[in-house]
Amino acid sequence: MNPLGGLTLRLSYTITDRFTKEKVSLDYTVELVTTPCHFGGLRYRFVCPLFINEKPCLRRVGKLYLPRGGSILVAGSATT
Repeated sequence: MNPLGGLTLRLSYTITDRFTKEKVSLDYTVELVTTPCHFGGLRYRFVCPLFINEKPCLRRVGKLYLPRGGSILVAGSATT
């Protein structure tokens, strides 16, 4: 849980640069939000952690992607 009471998922992983073989360890949290399903229940979504021009992306998505050459997982549309 984050300080504001919402759900979060902690991500902790290491990325190795394919050319220099340098390793970078990352450890951060991604916020989770829920949306109601039409026939009941809840669907969990990730909130994109990417900042673009100092503004948070905040897209709610079902999958996060690691862009080529990137280090943090982001919404699919943010990878292009």
